[in-house]
Amino acid sequence: MDPATLQHLLDQVPTAALALIGLYLFTAGRLHSDREMQQTVRRAEGERDRALTDLQTERAAHEKTREALAAANVRADAGVRAAELLIAAVEGGRRVPKARP
Repeated sequence: MDPATLQHLLDQVPTAALALIGLYLFTAGRLHSDREMQQTVRRAEGERDRALTDLQTERAAHEKTREALAAANVRADAGVRAAELLIAAVEGGRRVPKARP
């Protein structure tokens, strides 16, 4: 074997070693094909979209709850004012002297 051929083979050892390592990783399931990576990405995007949808639903429910609480607060304030007016009217009725016939 001439020295040039031997040198050429020695120069190719790192490339061959990398190829063997890549083949081993692929067969061992540690290296994924492009299709597998695309499926993984699509799955992750689907999960992200579902999480965003859940978050939007939760925000909408939160806003509805806030609106309902605000409306209930207004009704409660109106009820308190009505009760105060009723009490004032009853107490005022007791203080007013009765008209003589």
